[in-house]
Amino acid sequence: MELEEQQYAEYAKGFNHASIVAEHDPNLLEAITSGVNTDDIYFKGFFAGKAQWLEEQELQKLADLREQHTEREREQNIPQR
Repeated sequence: MELEEQQYAEYAKGFNHASIVAEHDPNLLEAITSGVNTDDIYFKGFFAGKAQWLEEQELQKLADLREQHTEREREQNIPQR
């Protein structure tokens, strides 16, 4: 059980570090992960953190597009659905 907890802690550390790097320098995040191929639990967490951040970025882009669309409809007095 202790080994499992240590692995979880390393995975979580990698996940959180990827989130921090992504917020401050997305290009650095890409540079760190490009060409890395390892089974290390820390890097598995790091890659998962990167994937989560990328997904959040895409969802934010969609939300921004919806808001722009809604604003245009309001400006043009188009009835909303």
